[in-house]
Amino acid sequence: MPSTFENLPQQVDHLLTEVLLIKKILLDKIDEPEEVPKKYLSSKEALAELKAMGYSISWSKFTKMAASRTIPCHKLENKLLFNKGELIKWFDAQIINPSENLNLSNYSIVKSSQNKKLYGNK
Repeated sequence: MPSTFENLPQQVDHLLTEVLLIKKILLDKIDEPEEVPKKYLSSKEALAELKAMGYSISWSKFTKMAASRTIPCHKLENKLLFNKGELIKWFDAQIINPSENLNLSNYSIVKSSQNKKLYGNK
């Protein structure tokens, strides 16, 4: 229906009805937000995720690994963010199959011995 001066009140009423309908839809969306999967984890969440996978390290060690980029992370402003998929992939790469490296136990014993010589028995 074309807008004319005579039907202006009806047009305004129609627009008001439409605006109220849009407002109701938006408010319903705000009250019941859809669950969006979280792609990035905070540092604390990433550490908890690693611990849940069985990689138990201290907060200090974790932050040093992140700072040296030993562990995959992304920096946004002053925050470190961790992608859960990248963490899982990194964790899986840390698992060494004993059949691939038979000298691993010897290496850890030698390394432990060297550390004791350097830092003393603790």
